[in-house]
Amino acid sequence: MSVLVRVLVTLLTMTIGAAQAFAEQQVTVTTDDCRPQMGVTIGAAANGDRNAGRSTYSDNPSSGALDTAASFELPVSDRVGARLDVGTAAWTFQSRDAREAPLLRDRVRVGRATLSVVKVARCGSPVQGHAGVGFGAYRYHFDEGAVSRIRGGAHVFIGFDVTMGERVAMTTDFAVHAIGGPSQPPVFSYLLWVMRASVGARFRF
Repeated sequence: MSVLVRVLVTLLTMTIGAAQAFAEQQVTVTTDDCRPQMGVTIGAAANGDRNAGRSTYSDNPSSGALDTAASFELPVSDRVGARLDVGTAAWTFQSRDAREAPLLRDRVRVGRATLSVVKVARCGSPVQGHAGVGFGAYRYHFDEGAVSRIRGGAHVFIGFDVTMGERVAMTTDFAVHAIGGPSQPPVFSYLLWVMRASVGARFRF
């Protein structure tokens, strides 16, 4: 397990513990009717490509990457919303020959813009779970090849928000993305699977 993933697991554990303690002590804190909200998150992302995390260079020897994102969510009802999310993460990919000798190496950044349908617990709860599914556009950018590819993909996610004040909530998300491959070495996957875990804050209007 990479250092980045270990740090994130520790952070998530602390977040969940803090959320439970807050919920127990601040059960009287509630929100108004459902409101639009903006969110920012930071977390870790890993992918399932066989050429990721095999670099012979020390700058990125693992398949873990820093993921940053921003989102805007608009309520449709007190239990359903629509979420627009933009985010990015980058990995080093390196292909190998049949004898495991390293071949082509490149740093690949995957940006995304996705639209999701979100199912939430009823507005007003101090601890509010959510789950969603959606589709989006994903852009691969290859540093060495100076090549960009745009592919479609789908994702699912679950998480929860803990109200910290009238307009602010702490959030945790776990997501899985299935992204069409770029058809560009050294990324091997026809379908790139990306797993993401993140923490952050949401600001309600």
